[in-house]
Amino acid sequence: MASACSGKAGIYHLEIGQDVDVSLVVSGQDRKILHSDSEPVSFEPGTMLVRDLPIAAARQECPPPPEAPPKQDDVRVPTLVGFRETEAAKMLDVVGLAIGDRKTRKNDKKAGIVLEQKPDPDTLLRRGSGVAIVVGVADQTKVPDLFGMTLKEAVAALAEQRLGQGKIDTLADEAHIGRVVGQAPAANILVPPDTAVSITIGMSKERAPDDRTLAELIDAHGAVDAKTTGAAILKRLRAKNMTSLSDLEKVTRLPANEAAKLLGLDDDHNAEVAKAVIARSLAVFRKG
Repeated sequence: MASACSGKAGIYHLEIGQDVDVSLVVSGQDRKILHSDSEPVSFEPGTMLVRDLPIAAARQECPPPPEAPPKQDDVRVPTLVGFRETEAAKMLDVVGLAIGDRKTRKNDKKAGIVLEQKPDPDTLLRRGSGVAIVVGVADQTKVPDLFGMTLKEAVAALAEQRLGQGKIDTLADEAHIGRVVGQAPAANILVPPDTAVSITIGMSKERAPDDRTLAELIDAHGAVDAKTTGAAILKRLRAKNMTSLSDLEKVTRLPANEAAKLLGLDDDHNAEVAKAVIARSLAVFRKG
């Protein structure tokens, strides 16, 4: 048996099987009977009967068919945007889904946060399907491997990777005198730009630096101009037979006007800066 309802037109279509008697009863929304056949109607196979029923009350429009319930293998996609990636993965696992295609987008303020998802929340997916996400990541740069470089080379390599020079230290290492033997953070890890990288320079057991390393160390601590570079300072001191670390320490204790004259600088301010740079450099060799 099949049936159909037209709505406001008030027409009802009914198909029945063979050898079936039909009694038609029509009632309103209040269940009040509006029409009832006095006796059953019999039909021959292939017979079509059109009846006009004298019913004064308005007929109820046919209700829409109920929405088909989701299949047991279908689950709804949860809202992932705004949650941390780890949290999003757990939410998907709970409903039987997983992270599918994963992309990243630079976003320092929302690093590790889901920025987009596909399909949208509440979409029905077959259990076990993947949900594509876009995750925010902070701008990062790789720490270069500085081992074996001179201090000058190491500082340049850090600058190329948008990193800064951090603390400088020394370590007795006869095989790598004047070369980088340690760094922190370690090589090849990702860090935010402008991160300061500490450097350890190999020195002799007596902890006496060669001129090149000392000059680079002075430069690393900040030269004012061409006259205050490590090479320029050492050249003037060597010309005056000031060759030891103790001689450099004497320079740091001189009045500004005397230091300026000794180092060939134009003014007392630059002399004070040069003294401070030398003092910071010497502090490296006093350790240990």
